[in-house]
Amino acid sequence: MQVLPEAGPGDAAALKLLRSILTKGIEALGVDCLAAAEALGVREQLPVVLADIDIGGLTPFVEAVVGTHPLHAERRRHEVHRAGQQLAALGRPSALVDAVEARFAATVATT
Repeated sequence: MQVLPEAGPGDAAALKLLRSILTKGIEALGVDCLAAAEALGVREQLPVVLADIDIGGLTPFVEAVVGTHPLHAERRRHEVHRAGQQLAALGRPSALVDAVEARFAATVATT
């Protein structure tokens, strides 16, 4: 258990739910990603392309991509779109990936 000395009433519950957004989102996208990697026969190589996240750590990674999100949203939207097409071609369309693409599209529309 972690103690949050500066936390007020309800902060711990709010933070737990915010944590769930990230962890459960990663879990759900991980299910799609690993199943597709298996289908493509590249499951064993996947950790190699994810290693940079392990090396730098999750929190710095999230802060970096959020910080660069507005600047790179259009390019990243296209990448996610192509990833969604890849999943669909494998017979594994993903509403999650569609939602990720929509998040990037919304950013593009407001910048």
